[in-house]
Parts: sequence; C-alpha cells; structure tokens
Amino acid sequence: MKKILFIVLFINVTVFSQEKELFIFDNNTKKPVSKVQVFYKELNEGSITNDDGKTKIFLKNTDLSISHINYNNKIISKHNIKKIDTIWLTQKIHELKEIYLTKIDLEKKLNYVLENYSKLYVNHSTEKECSFKETFLMDNEFKRLFLSELRWWSRSSSLIYNKKYDKFIKLKLGKIKYNKSEPLNLSKNEKKNNNSGAITTKSLINFFYLNHAIKSLLLPKTGQIESTIDNIDKEITTISYTTEWKLDSKGVSNRNVGLIIFDNKTNAIKKFIKNIEYKNRINKTTNKETNISKIVEYMNNSFEYNFVKDNNDFWSLKHFNTSVEVLLTYDGKPHKLNFSNTLYVLKETKIKKVNNDGLMDLDKPIYKNLPSKTITNTNSILLTEKEKKFIYDSKQ
Repeated sequence: MKKILFIVLFINVTVFSQEKELFIFDNNTKKPVSKVQVFYKELNEGSITNDDGKTKIFLKNTDLSISHINYNNKIISKHNIKKIDTIWLTQKIHELKEIYLTKIDLEKKLNYVLENYSKLYVNHSTEKECSFKETFLMDNEFKRLFLSELRWWSRSSSLIYNKKYDKFIKLKLGKIKYNKSEPLNLSKNEKKNNNSGAITTKSLINFFYLNHAIKSLLLPKTGQIESTIDNIDKEITTISYTTEWKLDSKGVSNRNVGLIIFDNKTNAIKKFIKNIEYKNRINKTTNKETNISKIVEYMNNSFEYNFVKDNNDFWSLKHFNTSVEVLLTYDGKPHKLNFSNTLYVLKETKIKKVNNDGLMDLDKPIYKNLPSKTITNTNSILLTEKEKKFIYDSKQ
C-alpha cells in the first residue's frame, strides 16, 4: 500500500513540475503583450512575459491568473493549462466623463498611500525569489547582458530610513544564467578597452521601494505638481503628472513626468512611473595621455513599479525597472547609451529571518557579484529574440 501511495505522489509531483511556455497576444492588434503577470495567486508565485509576449512557468495544481493593467483579467483552469499555448487578451474599455476633466489633488492621494502604507502593501518580512536582469546598449546594440537568480529578503515593503541596510534588507545572488559583456571600442586611439558604467547595488536598493519614490516626488525641491486624469473605469484611475523645471546649484535643470494608476477600491497604487528629465547635466573630461575628450550628457532617468494583490489581499511588488539614457560624445563622435536594471518577483514567502550566508557585496554592481552557493527559482524570465542573438552570436 505504501508503494502504491508513493507512486501516486511521485506521478502527481512529476506532472505538476513540468515547464510550460506561453505566448500572450493582444486580441485586436495581434501583437505580443509584455509585462503580463502569469500568476498562481494561491501560491504567491508566477512569472512575467518578456517583450516578445513569451513566458515560461512550472505547472502547478492550481488555477492560473493572467493579468495586465491595460487588459481584462483571465483565469486559466488548472485542468486546461497543459492544453493552452497561446492566450489572447482584450483591452479594457476606459470611460472618461466630463466630470473628471478637472484637476485632481494628486499630492493628497499620494499622502494617503504613505499614511496607510502598512494597510495597503505587504507589511511583514518576506523573501522574494526574483530574476534580475541588467542590460547596457550603445547605439541600440547590446554591450552587456546579465541575467541571474536573486533572493531579496526585506523586513517590509517600505524602505526603512536611517537604518543600516543589513537591518532591513538582505540580497543573495543565485545561479547566473547569462553574463556577457563586450568592449565599447569607442576609439582606435584608446589603448585599453572602455568599461561601461554600472550602478552599485547599494545605490540601487533604495529604488526597490515604492514609498521612497513617492516621498522623493513630494519633496519641496521637486516643485509644484500638475496632474490630470487620463482615464477611469470601475477598477482603476489613471493620472498623469508633470512638475515644474527646477534649477539646482550646479546649473542642472530637471523635472518629473510620469503616470500613476490607482486602484479605485483601496486607493492603493497599482502602477507608478516616474521619469526625471534633465537639461545641462553634463560632465566633460579629457584624457591627458591620449588627448581624447569625453562628454557625458544625462537625458532621462526612469523608474517603474507594478503591483499585484497577493493571496492575503495585500499589494505586492511584481516588477521593477530603472533605466538611464545618456548621450556620450567620445573623441568627437556621439553615441546613445541605455542602462537598465530590472527586477522580476516570481515568488514571495513570509519569512521572519534569513541567515547571512552568501550575502552580496553592496558596494559592487549586481553583475560583478559571484554567488557563494547556488540557489534556485521556481520560474524564470525568458530572453527576447534580440537578447538571444547577442548572447549566442559568436561574432559579437
């Protein structure tokens, strides 16, 4: 009897540990849809589609939720998941009535979120199993691509100010799936390979937290916020905003332009986009040995947060991205540079404490950390076709 029971359990585990690829498209345009949450809500586990509308998940014995901020949600029965390869999503219909064509007190709504943060967002210690991807492109061509598993333990979903990082956050780098870098080769006169820039992990950590992004937008130095309601339906309200141009002591002007989507039922933020535009943020240097001039002009720095409700009805971060757009003029030749760091939260588990084994060096960029021991994720993020070409093309 024990042998029979073991065989039954083994078969069940085997069936529901198989991987499944899914392709998700817009039903109207027939184009792939990126950043779709493919999510087992009961397990707080899932994955996200890439820019090709593609994702891969492990099959589980529970229904699968398909959600995107701009599309109607779908639920795929656990009995039908194995039979489906392609999913078609229908865009939501937004109705904007004349009554909403007035100014809105965005600052009041943002302060409400901050004041009720622990009631709206996950408010206990969790460990998030993530995929972390960093890319660097020059003139729209890949120069670096790094994709790794990452475990992120945090005391709460709120950034705790005036605390040492090791008191409220621990990062552990797991299996490195892809890690390829190419020299920039900007000039024949340069003897050494040019190194591409990267942000240190310590500098990146603050931006993982939504409350930090909200507070920075509300700072007095940011200036007055002008906002309008773009659209509204039964579930969400979408607000776009712009701040005034501000000049700092170094002669650099900047303003914030972005979009925020509020959940109408809870008034929580489901999506937050913040773009910092710059004028005159320029660094000029000249190499004394080669007499080569380098001019770095920062154009834009963007941040994006996406949230989904977990099985306890709290909002939980599922996707974060920050990117920087730079114009580099090197030896008289202009080049467009794009840096991007993306975090995909694939599983979240309530864990009060974790040990310090294998913690990352926060003073280094994530892609320069090597894992002390391999950890595994439930799911993974897939590369786009363009990213695959960069990784596997031996001519690169």
